[in-house]
Amino acid sequence: MTIIDELQLLAKFTKECSKKLVAKQIRRVGKEEGEMIYQIIMLLVREELDRGYSKKYLLGELRKKLPWEKSRSIEKLQKVVEKGVLRHEKRKYLLNKEDELVKRIWNYYNNTSYQEDDKIEEIKKLKQKKKELEMELEEKERKSKKRYRETTKKEEKEYRKKIKEYLEEGVDPKEFIWKNIVETLGYKKI
Repeated sequence: MTIIDELQLLAKFTKECSKKLVAKQIRRVGKEEGEMIYQIIMLLVREELDRGYSKKYLLGELRKKLPWEKSRSIEKLQKVVEKGVLRHEKRKYLLNKEDELVKRIWNYYNNTSYQEDDKIEEIKKLKQKKKELEMELEEKERKSKKRYRETTKKEEKEYRKKIKEYLEEGVDPKEFIWKNIVETLGYKKI
């Protein structure tokens, strides 16, 4: 669910509630800012109703997606308005750059959007680094397996060569096996 979707649901919610309740919540945010936010919300409410949604449908959708409880409601209201309205209605507010609320919200919006871009870049770099490390690890595993195969082939050739030598000398096979085990373990026969 995008910020704009949340904003539209918020606008639908405010239309279904009484204007007194909405105004009361907004006054807690601050008198000057609240009145402006209230006007913005009412504008969005009218736009949504102009699109032809029924009031029952809008309220039902809102109850599913935005359960309003106690103090969370006012925080959600302010955040949604600050993050979504100016993005959604950007061209209107670019004309009114002198307004303090607009300046404050745009500064907040610009700061967070840069941070999000930085985070996305950082995530991409980390993914690239992870990929490189995985490729490096695979390469090392391939090399170690290759070395292991080569060493086992060498050892096998040497072992067969020793067997041939001992059998040519006429040594008992049991004696050869015992000697080979003792040498492998690193002991010397007394």
